[in-house]
Amino acid sequence: MPNKNDLFVSDFDGTLLNEMHVVSDETIEAIHALRESGVSFMPASGRDYLAIQQVLKPVGETMKCIAMNGGGYFNNNGEAIITYKLPKEKTLEIYNIVSKYDVVMDFYL
Repeated sequence: MPNKNDLFVSDFDGTLLNEMHVVSDETIEAIHALRESGVSFMPASGRDYLAIQQVLKPVGETMKCIAMNGGGYFNNNGEAIITYKLPKEKTLEIYNIVSKYDVVMDFYL
């Protein structure tokens, strides 16, 4: 039996979203069913807060989320509750290593 402290966290791409990269009606129903049973739902994604909320618009409400690959925890109003920031020196060190490869890098400042 769920209690008010239960939390269900789900990844976004490849898990919560379908092959069209949208939330299906079935998933929306599941999210509402979780909440009705007393379980909180929280998406987790590499996306930023606004991008997460945009994709979740069909659910009908804004929600707390873990964004930027765990770099931040945001409340329903988009306020950062917890953020994890790398020091500038560490960021430059990572950049110097990764820039040697043919990859796309995203930086959140």
